[in-house]
Amino acid sequence: MFRLVAGASLIVLFLIANRAAYKGYFSSDDLDNIAWTRNGSARMFAEGLATPFYMPQHFRPPGHFLFYALGGEVGLNYPWYVAVVHAAHFLNVLLVYLLLRRLGLGVWGALFFAFPMAAFEALWKPMYIFDVLCGTFVALTLLEYVSGRTILALVCCWLAYKSKENGVMVAFAVVAYEYWIGGRNWKRTMPFVAVALWFMGQAVLANRGEAGGEYELKLTAEAVWTTVSFYGRRALLSGWALAALVCAAAYLRDRRAAFGLTAAVLLLGPLLLLPGRLYGAYLYVPMIGLSVAVGTLWDRIGKRPIAAAVAMMIWWGVNFQVMRLERNPTLAEADLNRVYVAKVMRAAQEHPDAQHFLYDGSPSGMHWWGIEGALRLAYQRNEVELKQAHQGANAERTLVLSWNEGLRILETAYRDGSTALRPAVRMSQTVSVFQLDGGWHPKEGDARWSEPLAKVRLWRPAGARFFEMEAAAPERATVEVRVDGAPIGKAEMEESVWRDLRIPVAETKEGPVTVELRVTPPHHPGHGDTRVLGVLVRRLGFSMEDGR
Repeated sequence: MFRLVAGASLIVLFLIANRAAYKGYFSSDDLDNIAWTRNGSARMFAEGLATPFYMPQHFRPPGHFLFYALGGEVGLNYPWYVAVVHAAHFLNVLLVYLLLRRLGLGVWGALFFAFPMAAFEALWKPMYIFDVLCGTFVALTLLEYVSGRTILALVCCWLAYKSKENGVMVAFAVVAYEYWIGGRNWKRTMPFVAVALWFMGQAVLANRGEAGGEYELKLTAEAVWTTVSFYGRRALLSGWALAALVCAAAYLRDRRAAFGLTAAVLLLGPLLLLPGRLYGAYLYVPMIGLSVAVGTLWDRIGKRPIAAAVAMMIWWGVNFQVMRLERNPTLAEADLNRVYVAKVMRAAQEHPDAQHFLYDGSPSGMHWWGIEGALRLAYQRNEVELKQAHQGANAERTLVLSWNEGLRILETAYRDGSTALRPAVRMSQTVSVFQLDGGWHPKEGDARWSEPLAKVRLWRPAGARFFEMEAAAPERATVEVRVDGAPIGKAEMEESVWRDLRIPVAETKEGPVTVELRVTPPHHPGHGDTRVLGVLVRRLGFSMEDGR
């Protein structure tokens, strides 16, 4: 009875501390997963679990099945997704506790694992359900193996890999158990190693020849130092704390602590070769190994229960402070995503016949695949045609999604057969997108960068006398303006100074024209920005002689 009350109390305390997680909102990955899994089937997930072949699309049946089930039952009701993540975490705390008991240890390691703010995002964002479920099957693999149930452990090892690819490293954690604690029965570990090598070999072959990008494995001293220093600082919320743990384990010479530390490193495994993907959530699974090491040391302190309890309270207090620091930017990002998706849903009701979609900027936490996922959910379609707005829009029935960073709202514009060209455009206006004809970058505030060659379609009125433009350049530059290929004039731009340019134009008949801006020299921002820029434009277009 005492254990049940203690467990229930722990859950209540966790939920109170993390209650703000239920006020969050979906990430881009969440929206994408909900959108594509809605067309899945039980057979698809069963086949995904059973297939012995590597799936380069990162299909992870256990986690994707949850998105499929929740998407069908609760739609975009976000708290349900967090509740499932937390329920899986509570199960994992129980499994870690049972594993520690099998190793002859007490409850302290499980209490350490109960509140792992080093992996904060894993418990606050549904997109990391793959890591949490991977933790479930990693803990089950170790528990079943230590308990002598080899076949069940092997099944759980398979499911750990199917939950997330780095879960296959639990096979080598099993080897570490045999080395440090078991009877070094290497024959017993062979099926686990065979499964791991089978999938790892397929992954290497599937990704052979792929270079660049954040998924590229880099076996260099610089790359490994980057990952080790990142995860080392976060694992125990301090690099010094981790160093102290390693020194204490070496001093005590307890093989269980050595096993836990080895397992933690192995479970981190391939992530140490991915300097382009550094996320604290990836520490969730390695924290199982750390819990064994910490649990071993805490048991030594546990001979003095008051000291052990005080040390645990300090650990929880530090984690709570870390959670408070992490939650504000997470909730701020979630609020913007919620605003964005809500507007997409309303736009779908207002323009149900839209066939083409353009996005012009977005909140920092909303990527193109999230926008596409939101559109697929809003329009109940398997595929949508989504492009960046600055690439230009010529097709009818086009919906533009333009993010206004200043007001933090999503503005929309729809083009149908009645949409006409205007003689002048302001980049702050969403409808300006319909007249861009290539050579532009996404909107920044009320302006937009051009490339060295940019085009815009305008309606030239019969009484137009001038071409006007409000623009700025990052350095001295010359802007040549052409109308339908014919030069009409040049203007000199000073460095970082807004200028109102006015170039006379010859009187001619009214009609549609294409205006070109040719900027020399081109500007290369550098500092990781690979864009090639021309000028920053607020407005441009034709005007009458009196300035109208």
